[in-house]
Amino acid sequence: MKGCVIPSISQSHRAQIARNLQRQRYGYVFGFNMFMALIVEPSFCVDVSDSWK
Repeated sequence: MKGCVIPSISQSHRAQIARNLQRQRYGYVFGFNMFMALIVEPSFCVDVSDSWK
């Protein structure tokens, strides 16, 4: 049960942020998401490749 509650709370927070976001800020959100993906993805790749050794 607890595993379902946390994602739903997170989803409601994201919806609230999106509701209050001004149209001019959409690019910043997209850019931040892309930046975080580019930071996190290589660390996952390194972790996985190290675990195969």
